Amino acid sequence: MFADPARSASNTYRPLLFLVFMAENFIFGLSSPWGFHLVNVALLALNGCLLYGIALMLFEKDDAPGGLCYRSLPPLLAALVFTLHTINSEVANWASAQAELLFTALFLYAFRIYAKGPRESVGRVAVSALVYFLALLVKETAIILPALLFAFDLIYDGRRIFKRAFNYAIFFGAAVLYMAIRTYAVGALVHEKKIAFSAFEAFINIFPLITQYLSKLVYPSGLSIIYEFYPARSFGDMRVIAGMIVVTAFVLALIFVRQRPIRLALVWTALPLLPVLYIPALSTSATADRYLYLPTAGFAIIVASVALAVIKRPGAIRVIVVLAC
Repeated sequence: MFADPARSASNTYRPLLFLVFMAENFIFGLSSPWGFHLVNVALLALNGCLLYGIALMLFEKDDAPGGLCYRSLPPLLAALVFTLHTINSEVANWASAQAELLFTALFLYAFRIYAKGPRESVGRVAVSALVYFLALLVKETAIILPALLFAFDLIYDGRRIFKRAFNYAIFFGAAVLYMAIRTYAVGALVHEKKIAFSAFEAFINIFPLITQYLSKLVYPSGLSIIYEFYPARSFGDMRVIAGMIVVTAFVLALIFVRQRPIRLALVWTALPLLPVLYIPALSTSATADRYLYLPTAGFAIIVASVALAVIKRPGAIRVIVVLAC
């Protein structure tokens, strides 16, 4: 489980993922790729079901209109967008992308455990934190879950945010434990830089990445296994300007949008991208479609929220309900 820190030179520490791969190899063997694809498809379906339950909970908390069709259609749409979005073809087809599927399953389950029941229950929070720790052992991107839980509490019940400080301390302890184990195993939290960027270059190229990720999320065309990255050199680069406009629009939406599911979904879309915006720790391709898998869940909730707003319009209700039911 642990590597010699003096000899390790890797940013990857995913012991639980490797155990899963070992189990799959034992069951299916390397000569039977269908088994690995079967696991990917099963995890893809499981994550869709988990997001359906989460979206249903979020819309119920937001006082969505009553009735089975009204309650179930937007969450179902969110689950379908999340599961069938073209950008997720990489995680569905590539066995090595199982890291995204597996950590997302644990991530969604930990979120659901925390958000579904009384958040004053220490036992419930501890179980959620345990699942969170397991997600970290699959992929380090799961580190952002406590920030998402804080955003959930702040958006849905901000008046009690300070009373839940102990909850965040439990998740913080799980994260610290993971970071300590990771540091021992690979020698540092981020052991090596794969692209030699200055601090200015690393900062300015965040914006082209934001532009590229958003464009792929909204209009997933020209997908590729590997993307060549051409770094920006100044603030005058149009990609940088576009990225700054996107960030500004994101902040304004958080301030002025009143629908709570949309506000949480905006945070959900952005948070998982933060770790992959640090270019020096990434490969020379800098971007990958699989990095958008968890953000797609937030995007799917936004799509469902817009659909719910349409359903609430008097002129659209009758037609949509008749067609759907």
